[in-house]
Amino acid sequence: MKTKIKYNKIKEVSNFVIEKGEELDSIYKEIDSIIDSCSTIWEGSDSINFVNSAKEDIKKDILKIDKLKNFGKNLETISKDYILLDSSFEELIKKESSDNG
Repeated sequence: MKTKIKYNKIKEVSNFVIEKGEELDSIYKEIDSIIDSCSTIWEGSDSINFVNSAKEDIKKDILKIDKLKNFGKNLETISKDYILLDSSFEELIKKESSDNG
């Protein structure tokens, strides 16, 4: 059974996912920096609780973004692997045909 893969489409989706992941990563790092600056303009236990809670939430979100970027990278690898697999399969078929011909 031959698997049909739209290599260019997978590559396009991979690039899109990686690009959006990088954009989100940049946005979240900027938000993280803003949260850090809150302690310089807002003092007290409310500030400490807010900053600590927000930092924990940001860490979790950044981990999700990293997973998203890894998904994009995996798509890219899958596309390359299937191209190699198809090429190897075609070479094998040609070799078998020439051996039998």
